[in-house]
Amino acid sequence: MRRLARVLAVILGVILLVSLLAYRRLVSENDGIAKATQAMEAGELDAAARLLDQVLAGDPDNSAALLQRGQLARQVGEFSESLQFLARIPDEPAAFGSQARCFVGLTYLELDRARDAERALLAAIGLDSNNLAAREALLSLHSLQLRDTAIRLQLRAIG
Repeated sequence: MRRLARVLAVILGVILLVSLLAYRRLVSENDGIAKATQAMEAGELDAAARLLDQVLAGDPDNSAALLQRGQLARQVGEFSESLQFLARIPDEPAAFGSQARCFVGLTYLELDRARDAERALLAAIGLDSNNLAAREALLSLHSLQLRDTAIRLQLRAIG
């Protein structure tokens, strides 16, 4: 009985240690993202990129870091790199997936790739019908293309 209690205590200790390490990693990643956000707001784009790259080195699938890194690359005109970061973000959770598809659409607009932009913006809206930025960008695109029916549809959806 004592041996079983010791084994259970060791197992619980290992579980606690693993949980603590996972929590520390999460806090560290969130801290890195917060510092990168501050650096971006201060115009320190190289520092922000380094911080986000550090987070991604530890967790290559971190959607928040990928989203910010994609935005940062787009902001400095590195469109291909931006699209690569944004493409790594899965559709779920929908909040990140929708934002990523919206930024892909905006990037395609800057590259004069209207069809690709429309597809990405529609995908963003498909993931989150309340994504106002995607709806507004799509509305602008349809306005430029003089697509009356599509314009009315987006205006109705916005309210």
